[in-house]
Amino acid sequence: MINISENAVYSSDHFKLLASFKEPYFLPSLSRNGKVIYGSNNNPEWFPNEESAHEKVA
Repeated sequence: MINISENAVYSSDHFKLLASFKEPYFLPSLSRNGKVIYGSNNNPEWFPNEESAHEKVA
């Protein structure tokens, strides 16, 4: 299990702390064995606006 507010990964079997992380900031999932964090430092909720110098392009 991932606790985003504490940047921590816990065992779903024993609820013990497995690891802490500084990055990535936004993480959708872990690998099956819980040893690899899949995520990004890009906020998926971000939306371009008139004040930003960035844009989303696909």
